[in-house]
Amino acid sequence: WHEAQKLLPATATDIRVRFFAHAPGGKAWQVKAVERYNDCAWITDFSGGHPAETIWFRTGDGATLALDVVFELRGALHHCYVCRAWNAARSQLPSPEAWECWEEDASRPVHEVDVATLEAADGAAPLHVAFGDPQLYFVCTRKRMCAAARELLKVHRQTLDGLRELDGRMTGQWVGANTGQTASAGLGIASAVLLFTVPPLGAA
Repeated sequence: WHEAQKLLPATATDIRVRFFAHAPGGKAWQVKAVERYNDCAWITDFSGGHPAETIWFRTGDGATLALDVVFELRGALHHCYVCRAWNAARSQLPSPEAWECWEEDASRPVHEVDVATLEAADGAAPLHVAFGDPQLYFVCTRKRMCAAARELLKVHRQTLDGLRELDGRMTGQWVGANTGQTASAGLGIASAVLLFTVPPLGAA
């Protein structure tokens, strides 16, 4: 199994997703499109060829669509295809898109917790209200950046506090372990000396 993750800016629109199967040496082949609701049969165009699998997000009226998409690919190098695809952020969305297909409910991807900085930015100023208005867009992006920076500073402080706590626990364990080893070494040396001076005590 091989996994890859791609994080996009919150403002990304007109997102096109394509897939490539890579071979040793750097050569790559485009993954062709299949009908996921038809047992993943290959799609054939008018010329008899197989078009590339191409999926678009946030185009037109769907520019603010919530996305947390998972793709699963299967097949050999020259016959690789997208067997399953699902948008885990669809709690606020209607019926699945045409490209979505994940028949097993139990194994469907679940929406991961959003990054804290992104949540702070979204809470400060949603971007979709500023599309088409450069001045309002500037104001919203500035508010988003400031909110994200404050949240990032909070995360940094929490990280430092956690590291200090971990350092304190590890230091205590290190002192205890070294004290015990030092005492054991001292008793071993004393026992060796007594073995020659007072044999019964050294043997005890």
